[in-house]
Amino acid sequence: MHFLPIKSVTRRLYNKRVAVKVRLDKDQLVLEEGSIGVLPEGTQIGKIPDKLKIVTEDGEEIPATGEFYVTTASFNPYHWVVDLF
Repeated sequence: MHFLPIKSVTRRLYNKRVAVKVRLDKDQLVLEEGSIGVLPEGTQIGKIPDKLKIVTEDGEEIPATGEFYVTTASFNPYHWVVDLF
């Protein structure tokens, strides 16, 4: 199951993008330290709702440079997040 409704699939990536792995924990996405990957071209992503924050293991909020998007083909609790600007 995914935390985004199916209508939230907003776009596909046109190029490869670096992403970080996060874990859904209640009302926030917690960064998995050291989990960096590359999302392939064509990956479906959806915009993360504003109310859902991305934080470190210590609870420090990580601000987006542009807007955070999450992979839509992933399942709770783990997802990949990319910052698009």
